[in-house]
Amino acid sequence: MNPRHDGLDTLYGYWYKIYLASNNTVQASALACGVSIEGLVKKYFESCFPVPNDELEHLNKAKLMLKDIDIDQGVKDKLNSSLDNFKNKSPKRVLFEVCKEIDINSKLVRIWSGLRNRSAHADDLDMDQQKFEEYFLQYISCFYLFYRLLFLVIEYRGNCIDYTSIGCPEIQAYKIE
Repeated sequence: MNPRHDGLDTLYGYWYKIYLASNNTVQASALACGVSIEGLVKKYFESCFPVPNDELEHLNKAKLMLKDIDIDQGVKDKLNSSLDNFKNKSPKRVLFEVCKEIDINSKLVRIWSGLRNRSAHADDLDMDQQKFEEYFLQYISCFYLFYRLLFLVIEYRGNCIDYTSIGCPEIQAYKIE
């Protein structure tokens, strides 16, 4: 897998967004980290995992069938638009594939997805201590995921600390094959 990039300005922008938010609340940091991961995926990884041709063929057939259905044009337009959304993989789906490719636990994707949705909708403003600790650990997991993606983009081949595993072991950040 070779993440495409035409420079590192965007990568730096996402890193800087997280850095600035780190001086704020955990909720603000989680939001910055969550949207930065999504941005990294769209910018650098989406093209590494295109939608398979057979899926695209099925989508195109569905769109052709939709042409012949006698329903309200507004509904037809919405259905066509929905089908068009499947021509690209979602950031979540791409992240699952990235994790598989570089041997990162896919639970990080589920943690990222949940935390990103909660932080975007400000659902966790009043948390008790236990919920705050869980939220903080989820943020740390997302932060780790962000750095693992960053390492792929810059082709970092050294070690890093896995803050998501018990004992925080030092691991190789980039699988060399």
